Amino acid sequence: MIDDHARSFYALLAKVMVLVGVACVGCGSSHARRGTDGERLHDTTQAAASGPKSKASVAHRLMRKQDDIRRALPNLVKMYILADTEHVRQAAYQAIITIGMDRAPRAVVNEALAALMEARSVKVKLVSVMLLAQVGPPAKSAVPALLRLSRTNPVWQDQVVYALGQIGCAPGVVPELLRVQQTEESASISAAAEADIALGRLQVPQAIPIMHQHLASRHQLLRTAAAKALGLLGPVGSADTRRRLVQACNDDNAMVREEAVRAIGRVGHTSKVVADALLDRLSDDDTGVRKAAIGAVRNLHLNRRALVEKLIKLINDSDIWVALAAKEAMEAEGWRSVDILRELFHDGNHETRLTAARILAKTSPEGAQVLCRAVKTDEKGAYAALVAMRSAPAYASMFEEALVNALFARRFALAALDTVEGLALTSQQVRRAVADLSRANNELDSSVTARAREVLSAIRSEHNVNIQQKPDRSGDPTSE
Repeated sequence: MIDDHARSFYALLAKVMVLVGVACVGCGSSHARRGTDGERLHDTTQAAASGPKSKASVAHRLMRKQDDIRRALPNLVKMYILADTEHVRQAAYQAIITIGMDRAPRAVVNEALAALMEARSVKVKLVSVMLLAQVGPPAKSAVPALLRLSRTNPVWQDQVVYALGQIGCAPGVVPELLRVQQTEESASISAAAEADIALGRLQVPQAIPIMHQHLASRHQLLRTAAAKALGLLGPVGSADTRRRLVQACNDDNAMVREEAVRAIGRVGHTSKVVADALLDRLSDDDTGVRKAAIGAVRNLHLNRRALVEKLIKLINDSDIWVALAAKEAMEAEGWRSVDILRELFHDGNHETRLTAARILAKTSPEGAQVLCRAVKTDEKGAYAALVAMRSAPAYASMFEEALVNALFARRFALAALDTVEGLALTSQQVRRAVADLSRANNELDSSVTARAREVLSAIRSEHNVNIQQKPDRSGDPTSE
């Protein structure tokens, strides 16, 4: 894995590479592809060295002449393909990305295809294949060469199949992918796995029967790829596909379980069997599986109490990414049920009640009303409701009456005062209730009255500011 220092180095070197590419253009270098790969790289760098004398002039041209940037791509692609060190390759690739392959995709494809056809080094050919995969659909002119490689080079066939899948539908691509998918030799397992994924991405339902076979394979790589491919196909799969994916959710391998769960979230079915499978995976030992299960529950809009209750608990998961996914899922619009949240708010333990209250506060006016009623009548839920109100300033005016009642009734006074301050409520009713609380020296703990005085002072200051900011409408007849 590349650390931060290496990334900084590559970013700096990428800028130099861009300048070098432009320098090649500036000196008018046009080198025939000849000799060994090393000689071609040497020719390219030598051309760069014979460019403009001043780096400042090169930088100026880089900023002023966009055509030079675009024409620099072929030289940078040569550096990327033929580099004999990983540092140079990384920097050249960063420079290509900085410019953007889409600026001149034909130039990138031409250079990569030339290297693929003419280079003697297997490594150079592989780098060219991966670059074509990065270009994607604009690299369709390279498909015939890639098809030949797929049929004649089984050792690195998986890389070629991946590139074909990224390039997309072109004459001969799907038949070749279907052929590779059915390969049973152990040396071609990774190629068959890549074919599964490519066929799923290209939406080829004819591939489903072999994907079903791969889902039960003894090879973990095939099982993982088949589950991912079936998910990419989406809802076109049959009930048999869903049944197999549910079974795969109990696979011994965490990567297979994760892809199976993610696929279930994409096939769009909400049966009890699916819901039960996802409920089990929400408690999976693997964090990736739990996170995938959260996404599936969210995608399928599964409003079942057991699932919602589990999601609420996962908001406090030990893994920060799982906890964040659960929080985002519960706060997402359009699927969680106010009725279920109300039940959990009234029946759950303290942590569940507090989390359910926070979500209710952001759900809808109906959810906000649940909290208002709790402050007035629910001894167990009043505190959680008061805390949750602070996270929903949009419903501040709706909360005001409940807060005033709580202050006059001396119920959870400190929490109510904090909520009044948090929502910046300054109405006359609120000021009167807080003032009454600040004078109750003999009835309440001194900390409550002291806090009431602080809040009252803040309210008066805010109220005065609001008055000063109001426009003068004394001459406006509508102000009477």
